[in-house]
Amino acid sequence: NLVSGNYTLVVTNNASKCTSDPVTITITQTTPPVVTATVTSDQTSCDPTLPTGAASATVGGLTAGYTFEWFKGQNTLPANSVATTNSVTGLKAAVYTVKVTDDVSGCAATGEVTISFAVVAPVLSLASSSNSTRCTPPDGSITVAVSPDTPADYTFFWYDGSSVKATPDYPDTDETLSGLPAGTYTVKAINNLRHCETAPLTITIINVAPAIVFNPTSVIRPSTCNDNNGSLTVSVSAAGNVAGFDFEWRFGQAPFTSPPITTASNTATTSTATALVTGIYTLIATNRDNGCVATQTFDLPFDDAQVLSFLSKVDIATCVPGTDGSIDVRLTPTLGYLESDYRIDVFEGTNDLGPAGTVFRSFNAVNGVVDYTLASPLQPGFYTFVAITINPVRSTFNCRSVPVTVELLLNVQNPVFTANPPVNNVNCTGAPGTGQLSVSLVSPTINPADYNFDWFEGPDASFPPLGTATSGIEGGANGETVLNLPAGKYTVVVTKAAGASAGCAATATYEIFDNTPVVSLAKADVTITDVVRCDMLTSGTATVNFVLENGAQFPAANYDFEWFSDDPAGPQLIVGVTTNTLLNQPAGKYYVRPTNKISNCSTGELTELEILDKTQNTVAVDLASFTIPTQCLKPANITGQLQASASGTSTTGYTYTWYAGPSTADPLLGGANVSGPNGEIGQNLVAGFYTIDVLNNTTQCNITDTYELPIDVRPISITSSAEPLTVCFVTPKDGSVFATVTSGNKNDYTYNWYLETVTAVADFTSTPLAPVTDLTIGDYIVVATDNLDGACAVSDTVTVTDDRMIPVAAASPLSPLTICDPARPDGVAAANVGGDVINHSFAWYVDAPPSGIPFYTGSQASDLSAGIYSVIATSIVTGCSDTTQVSVDTQQLPIPNPEIEVLSMVTSCIEDNGALSVSVGGNTSNYVFDWYIGNAEKAIPDFVGEMLDSLAIGFYSVTATSRITGCKSPLVTQEIIEDPIYPLINFTTVAAMCKRDAAEPGTGLAAIFITNGIQIESIEWDVNGMIVTGPILSGVDAGVYPVTVTSVLGCAVTEEIEIKTEIHPFNGISTNNDGQNDIFFINCIESFPTNIVKIFNRAGTLVYEAEGYDNNGTFFDGKSNKGISLMGTTLPGGTYFYIIDKRDGTKPLAGYLEIVN
Repeated sequence: NLVSGNYTLVVTNNASKCTSDPVTITITQTTPPVVTATVTSDQTSCDPTLPTGAASATVGGLTAGYTFEWFKGQNTLPANSVATTNSVTGLKAAVYTVKVTDDVSGCAATGEVTISFAVVAPVLSLASSSNSTRCTPPDGSITVAVSPDTPADYTFFWYDGSSVKATPDYPDTDETLSGLPAGTYTVKAINNLRHCETAPLTITIINVAPAIVFNPTSVIRPSTCNDNNGSLTVSVSAAGNVAGFDFEWRFGQAPFTSPPITTASNTATTSTATALVTGIYTLIATNRDNGCVATQTFDLPFDDAQVLSFLSKVDIATCVPGTDGSIDVRLTPTLGYLESDYRIDVFEGTNDLGPAGTVFRSFNAVNGVVDYTLASPLQPGFYTFVAITINPVRSTFNCRSVPVTVELLLNVQNPVFTANPPVNNVNCTGAPGTGQLSVSLVSPTINPADYNFDWFEGPDASFPPLGTATSGIEGGANGETVLNLPAGKYTVVVTKAAGASAGCAATATYEIFDNTPVVSLAKADVTITDVVRCDMLTSGTATVNFVLENGAQFPAANYDFEWFSDDPAGPQLIVGVTTNTLLNQPAGKYYVRPTNKISNCSTGELTELEILDKTQNTVAVDLASFTIPTQCLKPANITGQLQASASGTSTTGYTYTWYAGPSTADPLLGGANVSGPNGEIGQNLVAGFYTIDVLNNTTQCNITDTYELPIDVRPISITSSAEPLTVCFVTPKDGSVFATVTSGNKNDYTYNWYLETVTAVADFTSTPLAPVTDLTIGDYIVVATDNLDGACAVSDTVTVTDDRMIPVAAASPLSPLTICDPARPDGVAAANVGGDVINHSFAWYVDAPPSGIPFYTGSQASDLSAGIYSVIATSIVTGCSDTTQVSVDTQQLPIPNPEIEVLSMVTSCIEDNGALSVSVGGNTSNYVFDWYIGNAEKAIPDFVGEMLDSLAIGFYSVTATSRITGCKSPLVTQEIIEDPIYPLINFTTVAAMCKRDAAEPGTGLAAIFITNGIQIESIEWDVNGMIVTGPILSGVDAGVYPVTVTSVLGCAVTEEIEIKTEIHPFNGISTNNDGQNDIFFINCIESFPTNIVKIFNRAGTLVYEAEGYDNNGTFFDGKSNKGISLMGTTLPGGTYFYIIDKRDGTKPLAGYLEIVN
């Protein structure tokens, strides 16, 4: 703990008192690193849990060799540590302190950065859009733009309709949505880095495909309300159409309750529906060019039917249910009927629900009154009116008019409004918020008094009303402004209060962010009074003069203060101190937290301050010189001495006090033991500890130091010797020892001896005149003690060495164990000592080390099993012995692996028929074969013998044991697998001719062939549940027939064989409308729905062509649909030729037909 400065060292030899040359050493003061801390990114995130603030720190641009640690606030408290790298990210708006430590010197310094709040709300705008020009597939598209940043920095969410939903309707997450049909779409975007969300944007895509136009060309009314002899013919067109249209007729209007009408015929641009009853019919036309669909309804009254007609309506103009809306219709009775002959029923929806349907409202018509009104309360939607004849004497009793459907629209406008720029909250928790939101009305009016404003504390209107859990209040002319808001999301529901669109509402959600100030303290704004006297250790003070908010200076009077003392368990609150000044404190670290009295904003984390202890290093003491006392020095010892020297900052000198011991609690040293002008010398001292206390008379600070005076014990010289042990007998031994002091009179000392270790009582004593004999080997310690001073002693160790000649025994195997039968071992081994077997005895033992009684005595042992044997060889002359081991190995002849032959795998499907045999190189008589089911050897074999049969699939293992040596082979495994042979089938078929009469016998045929030559047990055909046997199936109709073929081993296979049908065209057409041969009838053509039929005249000109010919909706009746003729489409009688392509891969069928007019 030396302060910086120069220090000089002199070394003195304790014995000779010679001193070295002085050496000067300089202690330097290391300097702390200079820290540069920089903000690399302010806090721009809208998500407070994912802040984006970032900072970095260096020392002169370097990071290597330094340790970095970041803390939140103006302190280095471990609890506030946020990172241990030179760069830190994910920081909220606040002040941060970085502590940088030099890895070599350990010196540290700090720096500060302020992360500011810099949130910018993103804005979404339309970049481009294209309307849909086709419906299948649709080709509309929308591209939006964002600010700030680029679209790549955002995730986009797309929705159908004009509002945002819980889940997006599209997987697209970029700025473009394509392949869109006509409709309204809404998009919002979230910045991936800033986590800020845009307001939603709604875009409308229009269908600009050519409109489909319907033109009725023929209307035939049913004769009565119960007849089905009506028909409708409609032609359809669209600009630019090339491929024509697909048609579908429906009874009534959507939603339809009955299937499509089947009594319809179509061309590319016209459609005719026949066999119709009275009512409304809907024609659905699909433009084949672009997939767009249009519908048109057509009235089909019966002859002389009563008529209902739409006159007028008043749509619903408010969102308040049941307050307005009406529909007027007019009744026109059948000629000669009265108005009272009818009742008018009204149904909700688009269709007449019939006599069993639920009637919404009903009117009994009154003579002379033809106009009737359906008045409120009504809801938006469809209403269907129908007039029913209720007079039973009328011929149209119970007949219903063609229904009239009218839609009541909700002709309202939801409020449209925009948000004014929000004011973010600048107050902290505990103080009322300062955030502010307001909206401006755009339509249908701009006066806030025309609306009701309901504000909610959350992202939708299900959250509590404003003011429930926050300090927010409504303001403005009528609640269009809300004040005193803390950070959070707020939802407003704007409702039209009265007049047009009354009750209609719109909702929007806005967000207020915390833009609270960063509160901090500057070092220049804090005054510290340090501790400078040791008798006034609690005189430190700290005063905060100003507080910074976002870098601006404010008086301390605007704040309340909390002061904390430093503690290993963490900062501890100093109770009762709430002003800007902390008084009467000892030196140390302190922490302060100012809190704004109005906004309740504080530094959050504590700011660290330090009151320095400037009493340190104001006094020091050095040992200027010393003399060491001696012991065992003849004829007299030297006494000890210590001289101290004080240094420091005193201007009034120093006071010295000596103590006889290691602390100032020991007795004072005085009298003859202290000398010098100021008592700085301690003299006439014995060995031991001494303590000096030096007081700085100016700072009243003291320092103590303790010195140890060692004893200088002078050496005693001794000479000792030993003789070795040469025999192994227990007695007598021939080892001996001797010792004598050589540095003085040898008779002035007592000689105590110890074996191996010094104990309380000596093992024996000696004189310097004769040795001690009859000793064994070992280390002997002699201690020679001065008879006048027991503290003066010398010791030495001598060793009685082991010079005995130990025989070296050797043993070797003469013959290994060669058979496996444990009852007949044949191993042999022999032992010797350097080739001698006469002067030594040999005892043999099993295993090592030897124990118990030897099983044999002699130099050679036989009939040995494999293993380790111990031999003890003992010298007959010295009694010394040696032990060795010998290993008798096994050299048994290995048994070859048995060879397994697979006689048969399991080839049967009904029983186990696997078989195996085994041998050793073809030899079976000299071995015993043990079989095991599986691939592991067991205690007891499952079978014994050289052959196994009737085996199931699985693993089988075997070992072979020699009948001669008893040795066994390794385990060998063979797998029996399932290897059935199934019949392989090929077949041929003859198609069945199409039958005009179901009673005609079938003409189809199928035959199968077995291609792999196995033996067959049976062949069975499944003909509609009846079993037919044999390889050939004949006289059957077209269809799919399963056939099962089974082998003699029970292995079966089933195939499905299809016998196809053949069409049968009838080649005559009679156009006299007698109901016979009216069309070119092709029997069974419906079995080939993708067919194409072509008819040519004798000149080879194509006069008719049709795809999907089916004798029903698509047929040839003597009329041409190809080419243009002055004679029209009716063909003259004569011979024509046809080509029918079934499009099933077979050759087209050609022939002729006759037309008879």
